Amino acid sequence: MTGCSQNKQDIKEHVDEEYDIVIVDDSGVEIKLKEPAQRIISLYSAHTENLFEIEAGDQIIGRGKSDVYPVEVLEKRFMIIDLTRRKSLLLNLI
Repeated sequence: MTGCSQNKQDIKEHVDEEYDIVIVDDSGVEIKLKEPAQRIISLYSAHTENLFEIEAGDQIIGRGKSDVYPVEVLEKRFMIIDLTRRKSLLLNLI
């Protein structure tokens, strides 16, 4: 799994025997998961629409302010993410 990386060569496959999933963000912060995340905070409206299209809308627990479609997304909690504290926030949500 990867997010938005500045450089494609920065995306490396990480192996960790204790964790099944290791994600490294652009600032070098590692997030380790023993299983796939079950909850999603979608802050980009196009991604939110795609998640609903693939029937993953039930997994969305938070949305950005630009999310207005599909109408079901308005039932989700509006979230503002402080990117300086994102790792601890995300790990607490997962």
